[in-house]
Amino acid sequence: MPRASRAAVVTATGVMAAMVTSAGPVAQTRPQGPVATYWATAETSTGIAGGSIDPMALLSGGGARRDLHLELESRLAPSGTPSAEHLPPEGLKAGPSLPLRSPRTTSGLSPRSSGEFSGDAPKGRMLIYWGCGETVRPGQPLVVDFAHMTGQSLPDLGVREPVGPSAGGGRTYGEWPNETTRTRVPQDGSLVGDHLVRGNYTPDIRFSLSSGQDFMGAFRLSGVSDHEQGAVPLGWQPISGAKAYFASTMGVADSGDMIVWSSSEIAVSPGSMPTHLSPADIQALLKRQVILSPQTTRCAIPAQVADAAPEAMLRMIGFGGEVNFSFPPRPADPKAPWAPEHVVKVRYASIASTILGMPDLSEAAGEADEGPRAGPLRAGSLNADPPSASPLSASPLSASPLSAGSLLGAGLGGLLRGSSLPGASDTVRSLLKRPARRPQETSPSVPGSH
Repeated sequence: MPRASRAAVVTATGVMAAMVTSAGPVAQTRPQGPVATYWATAETSTGIAGGSIDPMALLSGGGARRDLHLELESRLAPSGTPSAEHLPPEGLKAGPSLPLRSPRTTSGLSPRSSGEFSGDAPKGRMLIYWGCGETVRPGQPLVVDFAHMTGQSLPDLGVREPVGPSAGGGRTYGEWPNETTRTRVPQDGSLVGDHLVRGNYTPDIRFSLSSGQDFMGAFRLSGVSDHEQGAVPLGWQPISGAKAYFASTMGVADSGDMIVWSSSEIAVSPGSMPTHLSPADIQALLKRQVILSPQTTRCAIPAQVADAAPEAMLRMIGFGGEVNFSFPPRPADPKAPWAPEHVVKVRYASIASTILGMPDLSEAAGEADEGPRAGPLRAGSLNADPPSASPLSASPLSASPLSAGSLLGAGLGGLLRGSSLPGASDTVRSLLKRPARRPQETSPSVPGSH
């Protein structure tokens, strides 16, 4: 395998979304006329995630954390300097008040609103595989040539990350965490209880969350550690509250080709899959077999994919749906007039990311989730149920973590230009304290399951 950073491929998601998918924006539906719109995004992250590579997290195979992102958009002007706060239940353990700061005005698009990849023209190819199984399906891979932008077209998923409050969407905007407040929610922090949002540019917003509307559980993966050759028997414990799952890998072959795979039953670019989906989108993608049903706990990564990129980055998403509130409540009669003063959306996701061959994300993943543990997979025991970078706070890390922004960004730029990032793979490997894996001469014959 080239010396290009294994970790660098984690940033390829955005590039693939920009280069491979070509559909225009999808219209987003938002309630008409509320004075204030408030979104709370609750994510549970396991493994390599959150903007830095923490050596201790790498060595332990991860470690679950809870992230909360709060956004308030209002049509009202503030009385003086913008000031707002979220008073959470005591069980959140993040402090009695979470200040919603208005960001300083900057010119141009923010990193969150820009989907373009800047840099030299990319080179090389991307080979796209799809479907759970011990061997790839006929007709794979789909090949995309970056230099000439040639290749087969991918079907448009018809979904995008839902559009929420933003600094340019209303008259006044505030968010948490922010540049002055970066308090982290502890692993045992809970959203359950009464919440109050108040300020000088918003009406008071009150809502309450029950035990079934808390942070999702952490992924507990199995079958990905010490993989040497053949299909990867990926498995996971059921996550309470998960509405669907999606798995994908990105890696680099010895030839320099980018190897991409997803658990979808149709060819898709993993970069086009949002971390959060609306309930309607979840149902539509389940019907199209793009995402896995909530009953699924196993999905083998085909041998051809794993052998071509044995140290690929694996990413799992557990879609948790959302909870919506409004005041006054929406009338039962859809024809009745409704002018809400404020609307609230709380949305959930559980995310896991690791490198194939790293320790399983199980013992270090935090609190146990409901349901039986997924056992090890054997040949022919697939259960794929057919048919059926996050604006979060940064935390101080005591172990002098590597800068993901510089390391991964530079690695991807070199990867697409046909060069490499010297020493990056060795750095990650040294953190894992295990020898480099020898490339396999041939792939064993593995019985197919389809």
